Parts: sequence; C-alpha cells; structure tokens
Amino acid sequence: QEHSLLYFSKLDLQEQLTEAGQMLAQLESEFKQLDSDLQIQLEQSNYESLEQIQVLLELHARKAEMQALMLKLQQKLDDYPAQIEKINKQLDAERVHVSGAETLEGVVIQLRDKTVQMEIVAAELLTLEKKLAEQQQLLVDNTQLLQDIEQHNQIVQAAQAEILEIADEPENIFRRRVQMGVADKLLLATNRFLNKINGRYQISILHSDLGLAIEISDSKQENSKRALKSLSGGETFVVSLAMALGLSEIANNGRAIDSLFIDEGFGSLDAETLYTVVTTLENLKAQGKTVGIISHVEAIKQQIRTQVELVKQPNGMSRIILQKEVSGESVLETS
Repeated sequence: QEHSLLYFSKLDLQEQLTEAGQMLAQLESEFKQLDSDLQIQLEQSNYESLEQIQVLLELHARKAEMQALMLKLQQKLDDYPAQIEKINKQLDAERVHVSGAETLEGVVIQLRDKTVQMEIVAAELLTLEKKLAEQQQLLVDNTQLLQDIEQHNQIVQAAQAEILEIADEPENIFRRRVQMGVADKLLLATNRFLNKINGRYQISILHSDLGLAIEISDSKQENSKRALKSLSGGETFVVSLAMALGLSEIANNGRAIDSLFIDEGFGSLDAETLYTVVTTLENLKAQGKTVGIISHVEAIKQQIRTQVELVKQPNGMSRIILQKEVSGESVLETS
C-alpha cells in the first residue's frame, strides 16, 4: 500500500511537472513574441506614428501580470526539491523496515525499482534546475525589457509634451527655435571638420533678439573672439570649407561625404592664402577624402599630382590629357 501511495505521489508530481512545463513553454512563447515586438519597435525608434508607441504602452501594462505568473512558477519550482527529498526519506525508511520474512530476491527487486525511481527523480530534478535557470534568465530579460519600455515611455512623454508646446507656440517663435536647432547642429559639424583640418578655429553662435551672429575663437590667440570680417582670405576659405562640409553632412542625414569638387575661387588669392588653401585640401586628402579642383591658377596646378587637362584643338574639338605620378615618375595619357 505504501508503495502504491509513493507511486501515485510520483504520478502527481510528474503531472504537476508537465503542467509547469506547459506553463513555462507558454510563458517563453509570450516572451519571444514580446521580444520580437520590442525589436521591431526599437528598429523603428523614430516614432513616426502613435500606433508604434501604443504597442510599447500595452507591453508595459502587462508588467504586473507577467511578474505574478513568474513568481507563481518560481514558487512551484522551489517546492519540488522539498517534495522529492520527502519521498527519498520515505524510501530510505522503507529500506530500514523491510520485513525479515521477505526473500533476498524480493528485496533485490524492490531495491532495483527504488533505484530506478531515484534515477527518474534525479533526472526530473536536473530538468527542473535547468528550467529554473532559464526562468531566472527570462526574469532578467523581462526586467531589462521593462526598463526599455520605461525609457521609451519617458521619450514618448517628452515628445508629447513637445507636441503640445509646439501646438501652443506662435509660428514665428517655432520657426526661430527650429532655425536655432539646425544652426547648432551645423555648428557642431563645422567645428568637427575644423578640428580635422587645422585644429585652430572654433565657431560659436551668439543668440540675440536681432538674429544669429557667428564669431570665431582662435586658439593661437589665446582663444580670443574674432568677427568673421577679421579673417584673412585663407582663413575665410578654411571656415567656409568646414561649414560647407558640415552642411553637406547634415543634408546627407549624417553620412560622411567622401568626395568633393571645388570650382575656381582661387584666382584672387595671394601666395600666403593660396598656401593655406592647398594645405587645407591636402589635410582633407590625408583623411581619406577625394578632392577635385577646377582651376586655371598655375600655382594650384603645380601642387596637384594627378591632373585632367582639357586642351582645345584648332578644329574646335577638345583633347583630354591625364597626368599622374607612377612610382615617382610623371605619366601622360591622352584621349
């Protein structure tokens, strides 16, 4: 009779374990679905529509339900080792009180059955421990997921507050605020290129009721502030080039501009300014950018190793001459 009770207890435990496994499988499926939804939302984190934001809010609303279910499963998994230990103790007690009248063969058979049961229980215990570890990992993942949702909720609230502010804001003030934001982005990009070109100048914006004013900080003059009109021709070229590169990067949605062409603009520059311009362009080339220059200035042509020259023929046609250096020697190709 005691053997029967133990056997049915084992069956009950197995049935409970099966139910727990099904619940865990369902929970894992829900977590996978939630994770998939979150990944989609994160990849489209520009929040182009309120429907995307609503998905995150719905996930957040299920936080309490998911935590309660996980705590319930955790409690069941925690109870299983104690129940198994109780059965083990009962088996040990039976071994002690085995009737002396029983034959050795019967005792061996019972011992073999108990050994098999112990092996089954040990295997079930390992399975439960594995599922418990998986459950704990799911709990960690869920915590991170809830933190991400909370962060997105904060972003949504900030965006909604900004939308309300924009709706109540006069058009001229909104337009000015947008212009100031774009100007700040342009300033950051321009200063980044200025650091790469020569590291001497930095641009800052002066905000006033009259509009936006630009001033230059010169590191070689103890970071003194200079007006744009105080810059020389070469300095103006450096600042203008950096600003053009920054504006191109902004217009290109932050992607780097690897090639640029400069058409003329060198004829009125003196020798010192021309040297500054050429040095600046060489620095850009050293950073991996391809720089093309269209110019008739002989001093510029002398600094360029690879040249494409367009020569007009007497018959009105034109001939292209490609001049480049190969292993330190000049090579001409015509077409």
